[in-house]
Amino acid sequence: MKTTTQEDSIKYLLDAFQTTETKEDFLLVFWIHWVENVTIRTRDFQQVLASPSVNKWFIMAIQKEETEYRLLASRYPEIQGAAKDKLYIECVNKLMSRFPKALLDEAQKREVKPQYTKVAGKHIESPITNLN
Repeated sequence: MKTTTQEDSIKYLLDAFQTTETKEDFLLVFWIHWVENVTIRTRDFQQVLASPSVNKWFIMAIQKEETEYRLLASRYPEIQGAAKDKLYIECVNKLMSRFPKALLDEAQKREVKPQYTKVAGKHIESPITNLN
């Protein structure tokens, strides 16, 4: 798990926001950054990154923060340019301190499956953790 301060995260996301070509590219960078921060092991990172339910939660949470951003931006029309970008990043960055524990636990769950070894013509069963 990568420990990131709010300030580091804002800077990272602001840089990504200003350098990515499309909103979709930015959301992908943000998604990966968020997953890195809610997982510890590489295997967990892969499982959470590939989890449709966690991704759906993330997209819905981003949309809520974007709604808040639009509301704030409409209240303060004088905010333009880099300040407006920073406001957007500060709104969506709130997700860095939120996570759906139940969905993350489900995504990182590992199955125990039996493994068979043949010794002297007999099958011996031993449980192993399925990492696939």
